[in-house]
Amino acid sequence: MREAVPELSSRYAMPTETVRHLISFYGARAEDVLELARKNPSLRATITQYSRDLYVQVLFSVREEGAKTLSDIVLRRMHLGISAGRGNQQAEKIAALAGRELGWSDDEMQHRVEEFRADLDKDRFCLNAEQGL
Repeated sequence: MREAVPELSSRYAMPTETVRHLISFYGARAEDVLELARKNPSLRATITQYSRDLYVQVLFSVREEGAKTLSDIVLRRMHLGISAGRGNQQAEKIAALAGRELGWSDDEMQHRVEEFRADLDKDRFCLNAEQGL
């Protein structure tokens, strides 16, 4: 990894910390994510200050990993899902990106955002219940 990080960082013009993050999540497939980012420069941005996850990871989750819901994308496949905000504030933007890939209508996108937020509420309820035990 010591050798791969600077080389990939240079080749894809991506910060070393971001490359390290992608390698920790995807291993050898990190270069596939970086290549997808090269082809889609607007998706190179970090989603939130609380995670190094990039919007391109949403696209990768759908195209390469078969993700079909926001919960699957954010809570199961990204660091964002365990960060402080858990992707709640970015849900609409993530849904728009995933929805374009999955062919969701505007109504379907809204439904998926509501479903995601309901999943977050369930998690919060479970955590609060456990603390009360």
